[in-house]
Amino acid sequence: MGERKAFGGKTIYGARVGILILETRFPRVPGDIGNALTWPFPVLYKVIRGATFKTVIVDKAKDMLEAFVAGADDLVTQGADGIATSCGYLSVIQEGLRARCPVPVASSSLMQVPFVQRLLPPGKKVGIITETDIFKAFVSVLGGYAEGIRLTVDLPDEVGKLAEVAKLIAEANGNILAVTTTNINQDENSEVTIKETGADAKALKKLLDKADISVVDLRTNVDYSPKKFGK
Repeated sequence: MGERKAFGGKTIYGARVGILILETRFPRVPGDIGNALTWPFPVLYKVIRGATFKTVIVDKAKDMLEAFVAGADDLVTQGADGIATSCGYLSVIQEGLRARCPVPVASSSLMQVPFVQRLLPPGKKVGIITETDIFKAFVSVLGGYAEGIRLTVDLPDEVGKLAEVAKLIAEANGNILAVTTTNINQDENSEVTIKETGADAKALKKLLDKADISVVDLRTNVDYSPKKFGK
């Protein structure tokens, strides 16, 4: 056998997935994310102190981002190459956590929704069964509680491309409310969905076409807020 050398260095090897756990107490049987026997491989856990049912679900994780960022950093320092959490409601901090974590992050199973949607026949939608009002939180993150245009464009992973689209939206008198990205095919392009308000749809489409921006979808939607519908 030839000579083999090991390079680099981490605190722990062999446990590549780090899981951020809420500070809760209830039975976690095999199959639950919080039971280490669930996994066919070793995992690392980090309990986020103060992340309770109330602070995460009732209070919508307000002011909890820093604690989760610190927890993710600790897991990465130990050796984790990817981060997950034990609570789907943490979708509300996905963007903030992803932006500050050096490894891939999936804060919630809801991150799979755009992928599943791409697998469905035309006209079908993904259904989500939930205990409380996670749907409202998800719609809020995507800017669904405001009237305006929802625009999806196919952009190459190049510096300045998103800024170019933002500039065109501003030229059409639009104000950006939310931005999400997906890269289902794991190629050089990503689908970027932007919710804006104020722009004229036809004028914006004309500007995008002139700039040779690939438009996947552009539609005007109404305000879906409960107050608007008397709920």
